[in-house]
Amino acid sequence: MNDLAVDRHAAYFRYCLNVLPSPYVAVDATRLAMVFFSIAGLDLLGCLPNVDPEIELGKTLSARSKVSEKTAQAWIEWIYSTCMIPGGAMFRASPSIGAESNSNQFRYDVGHIAGTYFALSTLLILRDDLSRIDRKAMLSWLRACQREDGSFASGVFNWKTDKQEQFGERDLRFGYCAAAIRWMIGGDRLVTQEAVEDINVESAITYVVQECWTYDGGLGMGGMSEGHGGFTYCGVGLVKLLDGDLERCFGREKLQQLIRWSVAHQVAEPGEDGASIAGFNGRINKDPDTCYAFWVGGTLDMLGKEWLEKTSLGRWTAYLVETTQNQDIGGFGKTADSMPDVMHSYLGLAALALRAASYADCLKQLDGSLCIAADGREHAEKLRRSWDEQRSR
Repeated sequence: MNDLAVDRHAAYFRYCLNVLPSPYVAVDATRLAMVFFSIAGLDLLGCLPNVDPEIELGKTLSARSKVSEKTAQAWIEWIYSTCMIPGGAMFRASPSIGAESNSNQFRYDVGHIAGTYFALSTLLILRDDLSRIDRKAMLSWLRACQREDGSFASGVFNWKTDKQEQFGERDLRFGYCAAAIRWMIGGDRLVTQEAVEDINVESAITYVVQECWTYDGGLGMGGMSEGHGGFTYCGVGLVKLLDGDLERCFGREKLQQLIRWSVAHQVAEPGEDGASIAGFNGRINKDPDTCYAFWVGGTLDMLGKEWLEKTSLGRWTAYLVETTQNQDIGGFGKTADSMPDVMHSYLGLAALALRAASYADCLKQLDGSLCIAADGREHAEKLRRSWDEQRSR
């Protein structure tokens, strides 16, 4: 598609991997998230060496946008060497919060559930085999992060002791990360093959369906809150990854309400030529925002691609390409008058990648439930099968 500035987007993500503007100092404790958004963005554009040579994707990119095997391997080593907690059971969210083993602060150098999700997702994108990870220990750690009500903490102090102390708020995003981590490491297979204790899948799903259901037919941080596009995506994603049968878990009535709630969050505003363009917002009476094109679009993708097709597809892609895409330096901003940032830049591309047929010449197809390219999920599926084969020998 000639309306997508692919080389500028690639340059923007490459720049973000080398140096970030000073405002990002405030989020340095989540540096792995910035790394994920940048590398995943390059992957969707076909810049990484994992592109199938038989397809046309990436052939419109200039040579300077391509990433070498050496660089991709260096990124893998950076994740393991700076962010993996010794033992291989979890990852910290940033190398800036690491501590020496003889330091008084060492007890605070613990794994973070979101950091672990971003690390695993990025490693899969880069086609790592995850052989340096202790999958059994990681599943055990996830179980320690789960609260009695089914929700998940962001991490645990004093893990593997009788003085475990969960930290972090009850945040549906942590539940989604836990479900994605469990799937990526083949936790469902470990439980049946290795007699490893699983997380409480039933209580995790019940927490979403009962405790996070909101009065308006969406999902939020609790029953008394309003539905939110990001939390709705995380809740639906959690159920999809842990069970797969959304109708059985939510029930037909709630599933229809979720579909209606999601479609209703497409909002229109005038375009440059006077025609109406329509992005998505995350809450009632809010302006459209680039990231919600993915959060809401990804939710509809999981609920059934036919529901995504029932939105005004051309109008919300026009909102992204014509309104929030920065044609000068690359990337996407939050809104039309915003400078691009790395999160909105990736989620803008991810939303467009949900429309695989329309952007097949310049974007990979996206897997809506994992928020990575579909071939990254295929790589994870291969690893899961290989772990099964190793076990059967």
